[in-house]
Amino acid sequence: MDCEAQIYSDEYADLILDFGVDKEVLLENDPTLCIYEIDEDIHIVHKRREEGEVFSRSEFRYLFLPNAYGIMENAVGDTERAGTGSYLTVMEQAGIAPVWRPPLSLTGLGTCVAIIDTGIDYNNPAFIRDDGTSRILAIWDQTDETGTPPEGFWYGSFYTRENINEALASRNPFDIVPVRDITGRHGTAVASIAAGRIKSENGGDSYRGAAYEADIIVVKLKQIKDYLRTYYCIPDGVPCYGENDILTALKFVSSFLVPLQRPVSVCLGIGSSFGPHEGKSILSRYIQKLSYKRNLCISVTGGNEGNEEHHFRDAFREGEGESRTVEIRVGEGVDGFFMQFWGTLPNRFTLSVRSPGGERVSGINSSLERTTEFSFIYDDTRLTVDVLPVEPLSGQELVVFRFVAPTPGIWQINVVPNLVYYPAFYDFWLPITAFMSGEVTFTEPNPYITLTAPSMAQDCICVAPYVGDTGGLYPAAGRGYTRIGTVKPDIAAPGVNIPTPVGVRSGGSMAAAIVCGAAALYQEWAVVQERDPLINGVGLRKRLIRGAERLLGGIYPNRENGYGFLDLEGVFRNLAER
Repeated sequence: MDCEAQIYSDEYADLILDFGVDKEVLLENDPTLCIYEIDEDIHIVHKRREEGEVFSRSEFRYLFLPNAYGIMENAVGDTERAGTGSYLTVMEQAGIAPVWRPPLSLTGLGTCVAIIDTGIDYNNPAFIRDDGTSRILAIWDQTDETGTPPEGFWYGSFYTRENINEALASRNPFDIVPVRDITGRHGTAVASIAAGRIKSENGGDSYRGAAYEADIIVVKLKQIKDYLRTYYCIPDGVPCYGENDILTALKFVSSFLVPLQRPVSVCLGIGSSFGPHEGKSILSRYIQKLSYKRNLCISVTGGNEGNEEHHFRDAFREGEGESRTVEIRVGEGVDGFFMQFWGTLPNRFTLSVRSPGGERVSGINSSLERTTEFSFIYDDTRLTVDVLPVEPLSGQELVVFRFVAPTPGIWQINVVPNLVYYPAFYDFWLPITAFMSGEVTFTEPNPYITLTAPSMAQDCICVAPYVGDTGGLYPAAGRGYTRIGTVKPDIAAPGVNIPTPVGVRSGGSMAAAIVCGAAALYQEWAVVQERDPLINGVGLRKRLIRGAERLLGGIYPNRENGYGFLDLEGVFRNLAER
């Protein structure tokens, strides 16, 4: 089976190695392997799965499994109503509309906005010029096996602007470019907010995204493989994307960068609750590395998990007791769920699980040397546990729980410290809401440290949504800081009832799209107009922070809005005051 077929086949496992490899040695041991290089430190390996093979830390290690990411949009507002009429209000709130006007007159011309998402409706008028040609520079459809992949990549179908223009001129455009956005048109909404434009009959604009004259690059992500969907207990039909495909998408969009000539602003409107919440995942570290490239920046949503009751945090302090009980409420009809425990080193912990029927599983600690499955006499639940005493990326203790067919009711996790250096913090995280087949929540949740990965990457622009009309907190917004106290989010942007040509949308991905477009406008001024030509993602992030609006009497940074509210006009005002 060739490499493209392996990438799509559920018979082959996808593994991510975060170290340099000797391909010849690996292929000598297993000639069927396909090994794709993201960079010198990251390789994606496709390996045939053995029949009945189970994942365990001894064979695949938690580190090598691709993480699962979902769409960060909430069903708030009227998604059926086009709502393009009030776009100007949102852009005024973000300080974007003022820089459209003289003397700056920024439009995004000469820049690229890259959308890594569910695809795009390329025939939507928001992406078509007056002369009928497309503003989309390129589309890589990872889901389409019928076409030719981009040069240097192994799968999917690549379409140029010329291909898209040919399709737009055709009576059957999808025979030429068969790309569609059928997953709630999320990618289309995000692209519209960042860079869309629709002309009105009177010659003005009926809709404008932030960087409305930027070129657009699109990656339509393919769905995660079924074996990983099953492993992570993610329901069928729920949009879910693999870390390996996001890594390749980032490599693809960064290839359009032409330093000092064509800057690229990337938007990631997806997220995950898995991982140490420290910004140290493989994807986060790759984003950090890309952020150092000249003329490239990446805006990432902080997610919508703030009020979903999927995080628990506590700490053992001297004189406060020797054990704690954590309760999880499981509703009816839940097929299964994934959960992670992270304990702060050098502390060690022993956990036990008590079912709603009173049965107990004990002795879950570093003495478990391999994947262990437990069953219950009075419950049909199957519980699989993996323990990593030192998780390689974070150095923290990790316990991975996988519940299948959990009995409804209150499940209890008892936590006992074996070796304690006070205060001994520990955290539990459940998956993002979209990945649940029913209600699973902590009875005493903690709304903080609920930002989704990879927004905690050190030098990306981590964006929190807020209610633009009031300036108030959006209850669903993920909140900081990181687990080790790094300040995230960086900045807040409007994210509630945002008008787009495909409906009024809400959620963290909408706020990230606004910041992505704002970043492209700054890149136009800095790079295209040669005023700050060496700017990179690190510097642009700091520019946005310096120019952010901060309320009088407020304390900044804070866990909800980071260093303040996006104000692109304020960025230039700050520069003028030097």
